[in-house]
Amino acid sequence: MNKLIELDKWLFVKINRDATSPFLDNIMPFVRQALIWIPLYLFLVVFFIMNFPKKAAGWLISLGFTAAVSDVISSWIIKPLVGRVRPCNDLLIMENVNLLTTYCGQNGSFTSSHATNHFAVATFLFITLRSVWGNYNYLFIA
Repeated sequence: MNKLIELDKWLFVKINRDATSPFLDNIMPFVRQALIWIPLYLFLVVFFIMNFPKKAAGWLISLGFTAAVSDVISSWIIKPLVGRVRPCNDLLIMENVNLLTTYCGQNGSFTSSHATNHFAVATFLFITLRSVWGNYNYLFIA
């Protein structure tokens, strides 16, 4: 297990330090903010209400339930079980971590709640809207 932890830390520092992109380093702190996603989610709510008024309430409740369940699984079950310290709080590598924001949370870093929640919502949208949007549906996964 120690070898796996060492590999994990080495790989994180390698990617975080050497595989950077000035373009993405400027965009990602902005994109990770919750407020930036409000227009997309408002569009989806309005789209569904206008196009499927009889199914809208159930669909919206199911979408909210999907996001809530993914958050509970990620934040309340997996993170405490794994106990992986965030790299910005890890005394062994924190000096080598390139932070793009000033915030460094105190809870665990695995799994990423942002990634888990967004992927759960994207998967829900992909499954429920594939007959409506056809091949454009893959944009949810992207």
